[in-house]
Amino acid sequence: MADKVKVLSIGDPDEDDVSDFVKKVIPVAIGAKPELLTHLAKLLLGTRKAPEIVDDWESLDCFKAANIERPNKPKRYGFYCNGKDIPHVLMSARTYDAKWMFNRVKQRLSEEKWVSENVIETPFKNKPIDKEYSCDIYVQKVVSDCFDEHKEQMINYVTFLHQEHVKNK
Repeated sequence: MADKVKVLSIGDPDEDDVSDFVKKVIPVAIGAKPELLTHLAKLLLGTRKAPEIVDDWESLDCFKAANIERPNKPKRYGFYCNGKDIPHVLMSARTYDAKWMFNRVKQRLSEEKWVSENVIETPFKNKPIDKEYSCDIYVQKVVSDCFDEHKEQMINYVTFLHQEHVKNK
């Protein structure tokens, strides 16, 4: 057996780095333990003090995909970053980088007919041929896949920071 073993340690159980206030404001919905937030603060901010959790969705970017209704004309879809309220929204979500999301969606739909910087028009070239698989579902799937990629990138980044932290201990 090796003389030294590296073990993930998230804080000293005898040491209370997280204030009672921070413990109270942690949303139950995310299921984050104060120890996890303290460790993330160490990785991302270089401090053992967890930041105050602020439930403010306005501090994040917003990315939206919407139907553009036009009677007797081909269906169109618009993609918007941090814009005003848009009618007929198919999908809307908060993200850390709406511009990245827009560029990724545009890249995924690059072979389709773009009629302006942020508007695409049907019929789609790459949509699977299926009566049950509408254009709306196709657009939602592409946007959803891009959101998943974005989340995976963030998780990979935090994992990398953790691995570097463990190496440097």
